Amino acid sequence: MNKKFFKLSLTLNVIFALVAVGFSLIFYFYSTQVYEGESFLNFLFYVKTFFDLLAVFVGYTTIIYAFSQFDFKNGLLSIGVFSISFLISFVFQVVGSIIDNTGEFTVDFFVYVIYYSFGQGFITQMVPALVLALITYKLTKNGTQRIKSFFSWTNSIQKVMLVGTLVIFGLNLISHTGFTMLPNLITELNDYGSITHDHLTAIIVSYVEICVFYLVMQYTVYYFMYKIYHGFVLNSSNKKETI
Repeated sequence: MNKKFFKLSLTLNVIFALVAVGFSLIFYFYSTQVYEGESFLNFLFYVKTFFDLLAVFVGYTTIIYAFSQFDFKNGLLSIGVFSISFLISFVFQVVGSIIDNTGEFTVDFFVYVIYYSFGQGFITQMVPALVLALITYKLTKNGTQRIKSFFSWTNSIQKVMLVGTLVIFGLNLISHTGFTMLPNLITELNDYGSITHDHLTAIIVSYVEICVFYLVMQYTVYYFMYKIYHGFVLNSSNKKETI
């Protein structure tokens, strides 16, 4: 086991999770105030989303690196490291929901918030993490090659990154279409008989957001975080040999 790698990955996962919580708090407090400036609120939303996903994708890269460079046992340990980030997000959601609904707080409400927050987080974060771990294990169990370019389908590591990106992108695309876009579209067609220009624009923007965050950003984070992890591990090994 590379203890230095797991110390670094745990530190980064915790830091990024806390930063994501911080920006979520900023967005929440600003959105509850009476300010003129919807553009700035939209900007804060994108910043919050960026750091939310950055925390998740850094955790996923930890899993990719551990399963591809270490043995299966250490791969499982990397899932535990990511779970710390997931638990931070979970606790924040529970506390935030309680604070936001203090007037309605009951034991039943508390239990509901715990089950709902954990279930939602497990489906949206832990299930993809487990799928990514399986993909990495299957595609890299016969060895890995050094990364030489930004994209390469023949490189087993980058194939994992590409397949993982496409799978998680596809899941979010299906989820957004089935649970958000279509219900809203059907409601508007029932109410008005046609779709408005603003609604059409919102639909297009929502799909652009998914492409930017879950295609471009996701793969980019995988690539550069993997390089950072690998450089750190190689540097640690060289120092150990020198000593």
